[in-house]
Amino acid sequence: MKMFLIGPALLGAAHVAGSIFADDTREIVRQRPAFVYSTVSQALANTPESGTMEFESGPPVPYSISVDRNPGRNMVIHVKFNGREAGQIDLRFLPENGGKETLMIARVESDGKVVREELAGTEKAKLGYAPDWLLTFAFGRSLRETAQEIERGAIKANPTI
Repeated sequence: MKMFLIGPALLGAAHVAGSIFADDTREIVRQRPAFVYSTVSQALANTPESGTMEFESGPPVPYSISVDRNPGRNMVIHVKFNGREAGQIDLRFLPENGGKETLMIARVESDGKVVREELAGTEKAKLGYAPDWLLTFAFGRSLRETAQEIERGAIKANPTI
């Protein structure tokens, strides 16, 4: 009997710990905040604002991306499926080390119902059941890769943004 209780207990503990410790994901970039903000903003400007996602199973899903900007400080990326807001990513850019470096902080929030409904019939529909802390944790890899690309100059900044 105890064996059947261990799994749910561990799952519950992981959920509680994740919701406390994975509220956001953070990454240091060894560049000034204005440069990092401009670089991320330029990369987003080069990303198609809308399109269609194709999956191995299920119908194609139209998507759109919009960005609310507070220059030099933060940006909120809104993701919509079929015109319905499925989630958003809040990116903040804070000075570190006397302004020589940037702390990028990201937090992902989703509307699980919209994700499940719009991705129904695809292998990605289960993402609608993922808690926000788990999506934020998973986004950490993208944030880390972006920081590395900025540091090595793989993404170019546009100083006019």
